[in-house]
Amino acid sequence: MIVVLKKVGEKPTLHEVNKNTLLESLRHLVGGVIQGVPADDQGKYDLVVNEEGKVKNLQPNFFFYGDIICGDVVLVRNNSEGDYISIPDNERLFALEYMKSFEKGQQNYV
Repeated sequence: MIVVLKKVGEKPTLHEVNKNTLLESLRHLVGGVIQGVPADDQGKYDLVVNEEGKVKNLQPNFFFYGDIICGDVVLVRNNSEGDYISIPDNERLFALEYMKSFEKGQQNYV
């Protein structure tokens, strides 16, 4: 399953995670308890963040609509039932560019 991983201080990259161990993989990537944050107004994407990022004083990653996201972040795609799925081939470049836009302060919902 393909997601976008945005580590603190690094450019976003496509990352493959095992669909069978998805929640465990997401916990590992963000370093703790996960929280899904809607990333668009159509419900297609979520940012998966460390729920305790600020409490644990993780390094700031980027601003997101007036809030700061701390720690590593994963962008995941949702299906119509709200389950996380692989980012389709035809959306991968868009997903990378979308995550890069936060580094530049261009926080616009897709």
